[in-house]
Amino acid sequence: MYVLAVAASFALTALAFWSVRLIEKKVGIGGAENKITLSFTVPAFILFLAGNIYFAYIKAVPGSSMLLNTLLLTAVVSSFQDLKYREIEDEIHIIALGAGIAGLLIKGFNPLDSFLGLLAGGGTLLAIAVLTRGGMGGADIKLNAVYGAILGLKLSLLSLFIAFTAGAITSLLLILFRIKGRKDVIPFSPFLSIGALTSFAFGGSIINMYLDVLH
Repeated sequence: MYVLAVAASFALTALAFWSVRLIEKKVGIGGAENKITLSFTVPAFILFLAGNIYFAYIKAVPGSSMLLNTLLLTAVVSSFQDLKYREIEDEIHIIALGAGIAGLLIKGFNPLDSFLGLLAGGGTLLAIAVLTRGGMGGADIKLNAVYGAILGLKLSLLSLFIAFTAGAITSLLLILFRIKGRKDVIPFSPFLSIGALTSFAFGGSIINMYLDVLH
């Protein structure tokens, strides 16, 4: 089983490398600065490997493993483009949603829960964008709608809480250490991905711990 986890991690790394190469060809400005180096592939492989070994250890069902890898690959590719170019290709959202639906069908799911998760994930950010008049980008809205569809309602709300908390702490640290200014824009998709991955892998345990504290 662990051999399959390693093989899947190599395959995902290759797919991520190929995906960002396509992104560079489409939106990159050309030149040596657009070469994909080990600074991208090594962290990506480590992330894929950690996720797949963990799910192999807990003996996750095939559908769950497919959903995890969909989230991992989407997180890596979307974060790369958002951090570098401040945009995310619509093809990423479409492919991720298709793979997510396939994984949910294999695993078994509640369509209504996925629909509510999509509304919560994308709708919350859409409301923020409207209220702040552009304080949230369209790419972030679409990305989190996909995450919400995969996670379902409860986990999508937890994902948002984690994302905003991580984003706020990171922004504060960047400002305190004068890496960023108060008016600088910080890409939010990496935090959305952190929230989605954390909720998917540990959301049930986090919610149960919270409920235990309440009681």
